[in-house]
Amino acid sequence: MRVLVRSTVRPAIDAAAVSRAAAHVMRREGCRPGTELGVLIAGERAMRALNLRYRGVDRGTDVLAFPMADRGAGGRARLLGDVAVSAARARARARAMGVAAGAELLLYLVHGILHLCGHDDGSPGDRARMERRQRLLVGEIVRKGLWNVTV
Repeated sequence: MRVLVRSTVRPAIDAAAVSRAAAHVMRREGCRPGTELGVLIAGERAMRALNLRYRGVDRGTDVLAFPMADRGAGGRARLLGDVAVSAARARARARAMGVAAGAELLLYLVHGILHLCGHDDGSPGDRARMERRQRLLVGEIVRKGLWNVTV
């Protein structure tokens, strides 16, 4: 797995931890070994601009997923896509819920990657299945010590 991480927030997010967590999700979701993913950790203004540009929605958001169409043999993605995650939203939501901002950021990252892997949360049943999968993967990442990010 190849995960390209860019952080535009300060302090910068640990790119190695983001890469480890993302690669774990990609492996567990059946991505081939050479599959590429881009991850952007951004602030509120950047997320709002991306949301407006690509979805026509003029407000910030917690996570955006941009699937790629580059498919390899067997229809499996070589370029999975890009995920943009809001550090600002993770901080705010974590404060409101009394949890660590790094844990909230991990949840957003996993959520975005699951969307790229074909999971949907458009219906109540789909949402419940996706949330179960998120909890499972977040738990695995934490138990394996792959995530040590603070936001």
